[in-house]
Amino acid sequence: ALPICAELLDDAAACQDFERDIAEMESMIQDTLDYLRGQAQGAPMVRVQLQALLQSVVDDHALAGVAVTLQGTAPPIEAQPGPLRRCVDNLVGNALRYGGSARISVVRTGGDVTVIVDDDGPGVPEAELARMTSPFERLESSRARASGGAGLGLAIVSALAAANGGKLTLVNRDGGGFRAAVTLPVA
Repeated sequence: ALPICAELLDDAAACQDFERDIAEMESMIQDTLDYLRGQAQGAPMVRVQLQALLQSVVDDHALAGVAVTLQGTAPPIEAQPGPLRRCVDNLVGNALRYGGSARISVVRTGGDVTVIVDDDGPGVPEAELARMTSPFERLESSRARASGGAGLGLAIVSALAAANGGKLTLVNRDGGGFRAAVTLPVA
């Protein structure tokens, strides 16, 4: 796209800014479409090796030079693998962006497994927790994707968790930091 941009703009820096703006708009549109599609239809449920899925998220971040840890052992579950991966990626991305760190842990309780993503950031004002999964809601007023996007990430995670028979829980951790947890049925 840069050759087309170069024909329209003489300034290389302005051209790069233009290209970045276009990429951000495309990403916001894709997020919106993904959210709307997620509400209307679902991918098939298949047996997912949850441990391998979580480890792949950790490995992908390690390749990018970002340390994300994984504790615990996850059982196989029936889920939508692509959407489930997106849930975990989104939660880890939020933890890194807003909390400066991300730790994934797995806890099994009865017939459920909970994938927990903790960070060491400032947390969220208690009054704001309830609206964090509402579409197009953001805690900051900026709409710049670099500082957080269009406000669809947690709405998508919540919808995808529900589509997989689970639920998303968001809480401030005692002693600081934030926790996002997706609880899913094992059987």
